[in-house]
Amino acid sequence: MTNVPLLDLGPQNRALEAQFEAAFRDVLRSNMFIMGPRLEAFEKDCAAFLGVKHALGVSSGTDALLLSEETAIGRYPTEAVQVLHRVALEAEAAIDHA
Repeated sequence: MTNVPLLDLGPQNRALEAQFEAAFRDVLRSNMFIMGPRLEAFEKDCAAFLGVKHALGVSSGTDALLLSEETAIGRYPTEAVQVLHRVALEAEAAIDHA
């Protein structure tokens, strides 16, 4: 079996390394690892880029799925958990067949 790399971000990360390190230092020194002005700026920039009124930054793909499902159906959590369960099963099946 041949291993195919999923994604090699090394070259582009090296090009941005100084910017990443500066941003990391700023966050580390501010001690604001969640919420705060950086998240607000990201959400504002993201909404502008997408051409929508609002955008929300979340901590994980799971949170994004929960939020989108909750928003779509207007209630929480039973249906959202069911959807996440189906997503997880499909993802697992895809990995098993890879």
